[in-house]
Amino acid sequence: MPELKNEFSWSPSRHRMFDSCRRQYYYTYYGSWGGWKDTAEPHIRLLYQLKKMTTLPQLVGSVVHDAISRILKKSQQTGRTNPLQAAQTNAITLFNQHLIDSENKRWLQSASRYTNLFEHYYNESFDANEARLRIAESLEAFFSSKPYQHLCTVPPDQWLSLEKLESFTCHATKLWVTLDVAVRHNGGISIYDWKTGREREADKRQLSVYALYATTIWGVALQNLSLFDVYLQTGTLLC
Repeated sequence: MPELKNEFSWSPSRHRMFDSCRRQYYYTYYGSWGGWKDTAEPHIRLLYQLKKMTTLPQLVGSVVHDAISRILKKSQQTGRTNPLQAAQTNAITLFNQHLIDSENKRWLQSASRYTNLFEHYYNESFDANEARLRIAESLEAFFSSKPYQHLCTVPPDQWLSLEKLESFTCHATKLWVTLDVAVRHNGGISIYDWKTGREREADKRQLSVYALYATTIWGVALQNLSLFDVYLQTGTLLC
């Protein structure tokens, strides 16, 4: 396997971090590089472990996204899906496992495989039951949303992307994107991005990057491209 290279690239999340804290940006993308190796120096390994740390809201969002991805993959492949209650139970079971792994500090064995929760690491209190409720409510909102009803009618050969990390080049710079879901529809393309938090100005920039990706890679004209942020906590659909 060839040696990994730390090449300069751009993504919406990189941009947000650079604007927020350049020291964090350096530690995350440069100072921690190689921290996954057995031969890494202790301070580099620590930076890598801290880079992989996640907060409770981030964990909730990750669990919900993972659940939605599984639901849509099953719908795409078989035309069927699990009922809401089963999806909620599976997601909350996964969330509970993340908490157990974090409490037991399994991330010390592998920071990339096991959760290191910010609240555990810094001994901060949090309401796990409230987080479980948020997961359940987010999935209920997803099942009742118009985008989900639409996606259930899309033939398998019209799906373009589903939670897959992709890259493309713009002005000699590699850009990274992960589209939650993109499908062909009525001669155009629809892209949906699920949100478990509140509306942010950065969300619009993210959709703009998705539009650039779609026009570059799939050759779709802007007038035939529809992009939506779906806010599951409020039931808001923005485009």
